[in-house]
Amino acid sequence: MKNIFETIADLIKAGEPLALATIIRTKGSTPRKVGTKVVILKEGNIFGTMGEGDLEKKVIEEAIDAIRKGEPGTISFTLDIEKGKLDMMCGGELDAFKPPQI
Repeated sequence: MKNIFETIADLIKAGEPLALATIIRTKGSTPRKVGTKVVILKEGNIFGTMGEGDLEKKVIEEAIDAIRKGEPGTISFTLDIEKGKLDMMCGGELDAFKPPQI
């Protein structure tokens, strides 16, 4: 099984536009921890996981937007259906970095 960096190298060699979303901060209960990485392709295919569900869906949307615009950014999530805008019950918070196309 390839590691994420081998996958990235193969995709770059193939000329595939991609983004690498990385969790850079967590607080409380979250499905993944700091350092978790997910490769997202411009069509929405992914390698890795941020924890599935609404969180992963939103990370994919944001990464596709970063690829399209070529603009990096940080996105923050509250993982609580009542406090945040995601249908998740973890209760924690996390920030993810979304670089533009690699």
